[in-house]
Amino acid sequence: MSFAFTPSLSFDGSTFDSARQYFTSGSDLYDDYGINQINIQDSAITFYFASTSDLNDWRASDRSFSVDYTGSGTTPSWDGEEFDLTSSTEDTVNTSSNYISYDWDDLGLTDAESDALAQAIVSAGNGNSVLDIDNLG
Repeated sequence: MSFAFTPSLSFDGSTFDSARQYFTSGSDLYDDYGINQINIQDSAITFYFASTSDLNDWRASDRSFSVDYTGSGTTPSWDGEEFDLTSSTEDTVNTSSNYISYDWDDLGLTDAESDALAQAIVSAGNGNSVLDIDNLG
């Protein structure tokens, strides 16, 4: 499954960047995996689920995704990278709030790369996309 990450809420801070996209019934991510929110920060990517059951179903299989930069200018070093989402790359699993967080450094990005990825997203602004998430699942 592929989609353009298009945040509806983003924060561009001097030391912290964060962008969120929400999903509801009728979207493939929600209907197939129960994902109702993805939050990309400069330190992590976090998947929020509609239920603990959806979270546990997600964790029952190894997952992966790749990113494709669709913005203008120089192609970033993380363009085309594939990330494995496994139990060994999980940073935080919270079954009360139904989310799993994966630190970018555990997924293979340097701090500079993860900062640049988050900055590219938040600089584009709410409702705009410069990142495709490909082959999620």
